[in-house]
Amino acid sequence: VNKIASHSLKHTLLGWAGKADIDLDTIGILAGSIAKGLKVPVVYGRDFLAVPVRKLEMVIWLRVQR
Repeated sequence: VNKIASHSLKHTLLGWAGKADIDLDTIGILAGSIAKGLKVPVVYGRDFLAVPVRKLEMVIWLRVQR
């Protein structure tokens, strides 16, 4: 059995988000690859992630409903 790594799961979810037309800024936030000037507030401001995570949750929910 092949191992499934966390990177594989991250790649899959971000790919689904892209196919679901989630904006690139949101995908960047979820991927953790945003501008350095914003990184500290994002890391320490958990509420900043609330909207991107809700968008990803909807993408997952839609995939499960197929």
